[in-house]
Amino acid sequence: MKNWINKFLDLTILFSYDHSGFKRHCETPLPLFDFEGMQGIITGASSGIGLAAAKALISQGMFCHLIARDGQKLKDHYGFVEDRCRREFHKIDLSHLSEVYSFASGGVKMPIDLLVHNAGSMPCNLVITDEGFELMFASQVLAPYILTRRLIDQGKLREDCRIIFVSSGGMYLQKLDLSDLNFEKKSYNKYKGYANAKRAQVILAELFSEKFPQYRFSAMHPGWVDTPGVHRSMPLFGKLLDKKLRSAEEGADTILWLASVDHYPNGKFWFDRKETKSSISSFYEPTRNDKVLLWEYCECVYNKVKEGGAHEPIIVQ
Repeated sequence: MKNWINKFLDLTILFSYDHSGFKRHCETPLPLFDFEGMQGIITGASSGIGLAAAKALISQGMFCHLIARDGQKLKDHYGFVEDRCRREFHKIDLSHLSEVYSFASGGVKMPIDLLVHNAGSMPCNLVITDEGFELMFASQVLAPYILTRRLIDQGKLREDCRIIFVSSGGMYLQKLDLSDLNFEKKSYNKYKGYANAKRAQVILAELFSEKFPQYRFSAMHPGWVDTPGVHRSMPLFGKLLDKKLRSAEEGADTILWLASVDHYPNGKFWFDRKETKSSISSFYEPTRNDKVLLWEYCECVYNKVKEGGAHEPIIVQ
């Protein structure tokens, strides 16, 4: 009977992605893990899920490179770390792809055991970066690609390194669309742009796992989490759900699970410590051509940044 009730509640989405869903799905707290001697990189580490994940990792012994746009927030939120040998701050705007490339080239010396692509934002108005990219796609798709690819090229990821893309359940209602990434032909829609970027992250996790199977790639979605970003970008959503939202620690739970468990399949999509489908119907499922186009586009941008410049290349459909 309990299983049937759980299945019904999960179908409602509301009682699956919310705080009560986490309590049902993850009844047993994660055991503490010894990350001593390991190195990690966490983007978007100054608040929300990234902050919660970083605190847990550092408290369990991992040295963490903490990346955020606001360097002061990093300093303010990590007063609990008395041992400075366990963290290093990096003030980087991930929408500036040349900065990301420079960090991957020179900001990391030791082999990395964990890379968490958590940074995300949803600006109300269209923002095109100085390098010519829409901000959400630049910071949440191109930046993770460039950071991962450069670290791989330089041999800075330890074998079996865990690379985790923090996606969103919002991507379920978005098919990958590379036709107008800068919103030149259609009106800017922050929800569609965000969901499209999060859909791309899930695809990249799969593609990276195929091309670099010596590392362990995953994408996950944290459910509906009470973060500053949610209240800033979706104030009505945050107000309506109010106490039903998950805590940042609950949102970070699957990140920590993926970082610590021994074995799980490569390139999959996860929710509350379980592998889950990445599409709700075949309509939203990317074709092989979609995947190839996404990879080629990211690779083209990567090569342009590597050559010392970056601007949006043309996508041939």
